[in-house]
Amino acid sequence: MEHAAYSRLGLTDVVVLTLIANNATLLSDDLDLCLAAEAAGQQVINYNHVRDGGYTLADIGDRF
Repeated sequence: MEHAAYSRLGLTDVVVLTLIANNATLLSDDLDLCLAAEAAGQQVINYNHVRDGGYTLADIGDRF
């Protein structure tokens, strides 16, 4: 609860941000969480882009 994003994102999202800090890629449809992770320099795939056809599996593989 001491994380800077706690008041904005809540406990679950802060736990996710903490877990991905160890070089994991976040896959989420939560825009606020995706933006926070990107701002922290983490690798992020916004699932909305996948679902809407913006990314293919090949694009995702090439990104990471």
